[in-house]
Amino acid sequence: MHCNERQRRHSQHVIENSAFYDIGVLGVLIGHPYTNSDNDANTPQLNVVQNNVVEGYGRTLPASFGIAQGSGHDNLYTHNDVYDG
Repeated sequence: MHCNERQRRHSQHVIENSAFYDIGVLGVLIGHPYTNSDNDANTPQLNVVQNNVVEGYGRTLPASFGIAQGSGHDNLYTHNDVYDG
């Protein structure tokens, strides 16, 4: 599979065993806003977010998410504790 620069920056990453706390807005964001040009070559994919704690998010912007996904696919989110947002 051909992999362009944008895909390399946003695909096949692992975020694990981390703690994010007292955060202004988002703890973890995978993806970007959808555009009509999104396809498999430029959309974040095959990322793993596991065994993390996201605590105390949305301190600056209350309408926030601890873990969020924009445009993307085949990303795995498992065993994360998200609270106090």
